[in-house]
Amino acid sequence: MWLPNCLTPTYPQCTWVNTELFGIPQGQHGRCNFGIRGVVIHCLHESMETYTNGRCKLPRNYRQRGREHHDSMHWLIDADGNLICMVSEEDVAWGWGDLDSSHDCLPNPNWPPLVGLTPAEYDCALIHVGVELPPTNAFYGCPDVCTCDNPSPYRFNKTLIRLLAAIAAKYYFVNNTDYFQLDTNLRTCSEECECIDIQKLMCAVGNYCERPVMFTQEDYPEIPDNETLEWVLGITNTGRIVRVRRSSL
Repeated sequence: MWLPNCLTPTYPQCTWVNTELFGIPQGQHGRCNFGIRGVVIHCLHESMETYTNGRCKLPRNYRQRGREHHDSMHWLIDADGNLICMVSEEDVAWGWGDLDSSHDCLPNPNWPPLVGLTPAEYDCALIHVGVELPPTNAFYGCPDVCTCDNPSPYRFNKTLIRLLAAIAAKYYFVNNTDYFQLDTNLRTCSEECECIDIQKLMCAVGNYCERPVMFTQEDYPEIPDNETLEWVLGITNTGRIVRVRRSSL
């Protein structure tokens, strides 16, 4: 349920970065017959360029090399708030990778989306979101955040909140930590998410309001009598703006 007079949240516009690192086995579309149960937010302590051109580029055999070699996310948000689409939500991203080995750093199996699954199946049921953190030496302690209007001091706040709100609406998730969680709160070996408060983030997602865009008569000219409407603009479920022939609607 969203706030009165607000639209159902939509995905932000994104730029696609292709990767071969998806699916179980590699390249297999689908979710291994699992539904999507939750969202894990990963904090990246490397530049987006380094991440997308390194760990996400070189293909590996899913069952022969561990997650420390390569991984992928469904969504990436850089430090300036730009959204990158990497793997379709309909497919498995390698957010946690192959967790078959006994020495792997396993997430908390009692987190509701993971209950009843084996470690090898975790990625099948999750959406993975990566956010680029600026250098840690840019902060001298975390600012005091008193309200959910500002769940972190980072510029990607707005994009992350809108993305999570859209995911919650699409999959009927409740805005709480039974569905959304930071990787660092699930695994002791993950990179720390400095200054991101998951409770305040959930509060911000719950308060997100997408307003209809209001146009005035002066914004666009009227169609002359001797012209007809051929194309209209629309937004896909991934946030891309596309044009569609009016005759196909």
